[in-house]
Amino acid sequence: MSARILQVIDDIIGVQGRDVTPAILHALAAAGEIAGVDRSYVYRLEGADRMRNTHEWVATGITPVIEESQDLPANLLDIWREALDAGQPFEIADVRDLPDGSPERVILEGQGVQSLLIAPFLHGGRLAGFVGYDAVRRCRPFLPFEIRLLQSLAKAIGVVLDRAKAEAAAEAAKAALLAKRDRLKAMLAALPDMVVELDRDGRLVAFNEGADTSSFLTPSQFIGCRVDEALPPTLGQQFIQALARFDRDGRCDPFDYEITVNGKNRWHNATIARRSLDGREDGYFLIIRDFTERHHQQRRIARLGKIAELTSNMVIVTDAEARIEWVNPAFEQRSGWTLDEVRGHRPQDVFRSDRPHMEAQLKVSTAIAEGTPVQIEMLNRSRQGQEYWISMDIQPMHDESGRLDGFVAVHTDITDLKKTHHKELRDLRLAIEASRDGIALIGPGGAHGYMNSAYRDLFGIDGAEHALTIHWADLFPPDVPCAPREQDWHRLVARGNWRGSLKGVARDGRILPLELSATIRDDGSLLVIVRDMAERLRAEKEQALLLEKLHIAQRRETIAHVASEIAHDLNNVVAVVSNAATLLEAQCRERPDVLASVRRIKRAAHVAGDLVGGLGHLGRSNARPARQDLRALVAQGIDLLGSSRIEQHGIALSLPDTEQPVWADSTRLLQVVVNLALNACEADPERPARVRAAVLPGTEWQPARPPDLGTWSPGADHAVFRISDTGAGISPRARERLFEPYFTTKGKAGTGLGLPIVGTILRESGAALWLDSAPGQGTVATVAWPSVPIAPALPRPPAGGAPAKPPGRATADAGGVAPLAGMHILVVDDDADLADQLSEMLDARGAVALAITDPHEASALLNETPGLWSALLTDMHMPGMDGIGLSALAASLDPPVPAVVITTHPDRVPLPSPGIREVLGKPAAEADLIRALLRVSKRPAAQPEPSGQD
Repeated sequence: MSARILQVIDDIIGVQGRDVTPAILHALAAAGEIAGVDRSYVYRLEGADRMRNTHEWVATGITPVIEESQDLPANLLDIWREALDAGQPFEIADVRDLPDGSPERVILEGQGVQSLLIAPFLHGGRLAGFVGYDAVRRCRPFLPFEIRLLQSLAKAIGVVLDRAKAEAAAEAAKAALLAKRDRLKAMLAALPDMVVELDRDGRLVAFNEGADTSSFLTPSQFIGCRVDEALPPTLGQQFIQALARFDRDGRCDPFDYEITVNGKNRWHNATIARRSLDGREDGYFLIIRDFTERHHQQRRIARLGKIAELTSNMVIVTDAEARIEWVNPAFEQRSGWTLDEVRGHRPQDVFRSDRPHMEAQLKVSTAIAEGTPVQIEMLNRSRQGQEYWISMDIQPMHDESGRLDGFVAVHTDITDLKKTHHKELRDLRLAIEASRDGIALIGPGGAHGYMNSAYRDLFGIDGAEHALTIHWADLFPPDVPCAPREQDWHRLVARGNWRGSLKGVARDGRILPLELSATIRDDGSLLVIVRDMAERLRAEKEQALLLEKLHIAQRRETIAHVASEIAHDLNNVVAVVSNAATLLEAQCRERPDVLASVRRIKRAAHVAGDLVGGLGHLGRSNARPARQDLRALVAQGIDLLGSSRIEQHGIALSLPDTEQPVWADSTRLLQVVVNLALNACEADPERPARVRAAVLPGTEWQPARPPDLGTWSPGADHAVFRISDTGAGISPRARERLFEPYFTTKGKAGTGLGLPIVGTILRESGAALWLDSAPGQGTVATVAWPSVPIAPALPRPPAGGAPAKPPGRATADAGGVAPLAGMHILVVDDDADLADQLSEMLDARGAVALAITDPHEASALLNETPGLWSALLTDMHMPGMDGIGLSALAASLDPPVPAVVITTHPDRVPLPSPGIREVLGKPAAEADLIRALLRVSKRPAAQPEPSGQD
């Protein structure tokens, strides 16, 4: 038994760690089996008077009692306490030996105990607990050596329990220390401050990693460095000196400094504390706080304070009871009261006026009582009795808890503003009275409250008649046509304003066409502005009539242009027949029967020419040119485009200050302006082109090249206008055909007659057109119009070829003289048959004539050999280049070549024109043609024999 108990003791003594329960239970079981007991257990004393069963082993079949053995009174041990305190075991060989009824016997018998051995264990010389061994099934006396062995085991268990308790206490202390450290670490991490540890030499050894380093220098890169090495030199020396003061005096006041961190200036505050290591002083703690925002706030507060002192506005600071605590110098200067005189008083006691504004004062008192802001205007009086107006802005101030802490009031002197406002009101009243529009205020009941002079004049209301006596319905009765309708009033109420046209009734019964604008005011009254529309309606009617007249003229010009083209083509046919008959007449002189038929053909051709000449005048109105001001006509033409087109294209008009006279039929000139302006508006198919129109003084503008259309006389007086656009421009290919009839770049939207009609008007009016354009750069159209009538320089033969004098042959008799001998004549007509016949006729009269149908080919031939040609005989209307342009080219050569123009409408040739010496009607009589060629070549005519005429 001894060996076995000793082994148990040895096993339990060797147990390590806090949890020794398994080892104790194993020891109790082993001891119980070895000792032959039924129950073994451990009791521990808790405090001075309680004990409890902490461990228990029971043999098979034995009831555990550990549950009933908790929190028992320690006085149950009193009868054995003396022995136990001495560390002596005691034995109860038979429980029945205990006194009857004793608490000990009752408890033991209740647990079925027959024999008992208690072995105590001490701690620090005092009873800490005991190990008990119970015999339940039978009495079990214990031998002395058994008692000693079990006592030793109890001591061993006590040692193990004490050691476990000590280890648990150590671990708890360690855990508490760790928790404290973690709390400190968390606290430091939560602090916005940077805590830096320095050793005794001032070297950085540690820091709190939880701090936000964005506001500080990163300390990790300076571990092991002295503080003066980590900081800028001046700041480093400041820290070294502070550490020295701390070592000398045992303390150092916190100090502020400025430092650059991440490129930004920051303000820090540093505090120094002693660091202790193992109970001895060994280094320093630096607590660094970033107070940049507070520094800026303090600066702002200081500035605000300075501003409050320097501002011209009056500033008053009061407590929560509205008693004055501070005023700025501006207040003292304006009010005449010093701070010492008004401190503790309420502002309303300081400012008193003979004209108090009770409503304003009540509003201020209510706001102060409720602690709410208020803005108001009031009349104040200074200490010297001077009254002045202020705009008062009172704002409540609250402390950090949100409690009302006082008020700040800013007073702005608005006396001058009030004076200005009153002046503006006077000026406004004067402006309303001077307005040409009628202005009135109408009350909610319909009675007039005010009406200006224009309103009275418009309705014929006498100045002595009071506005309140006149009702709205008196001037706008519902039975008048176009009076305000019920839905108009509903719309006015819904929107707050209404504008439209209606009719009113003057006091004398006249019906007034009016434009009215009505607006509902805040007080429910109606502000009404009326304008007399009579003049505007008259102007609109005149404009409509003018526009209709312009449209009629445009249609006539279109008809005339088409008829002229047809007449031109028919006249060429008639001329071929007439010229052929003339040639045949010379060859049939010996055959009277044939000669009579030829002459009948000639007479028929002459009649046909007259008919064709009449066709050329179809649709054309008689122009009535007169002296006009070009400025008015151009402005009128732009206005005819309509307000929507003017707004869409931003059409701008520039006019000189002085009159620009032109000699023109106003309708025809308007046609030119409107056609060119419409072309400018439609110059870009992708977006609205911007259009500019301007009238230029003719004396300030000279062309750099001949005109593209019409006639330009450098010595004549002209007035000039120009229309430009920002459109797509004109391509070179389109420019070549721009003035051809029926050519258009607008597709089905265009007729192709606009510019040809413009060209006709310009030619017949002696005007000229220049077009400057390039693709993508817009177009500039410049028109020069004569300022005075241009008299024809040449006689105009009648249209249709009727001779100015009796026709005759230019030929001599059989042996006579050829009148055109030695002359070289260039014949140009786009009708090949007519050109050939004219050439043959001239050849028969002795000339050398060359017929050409292309005017461009003719111009090239003239340029190559100008000295060869005696005269140019040309048609007027030809594609690509007309007779005017070809004649002007011939006149510009060296030597110049004189020109004779043959046209269906000789009266439409603008004269004078460069190079044109004679103008003949189609078909031209042979004699007239020969005489004209002789005149332009300045050669004497041969005397032909007269030929018989029917």
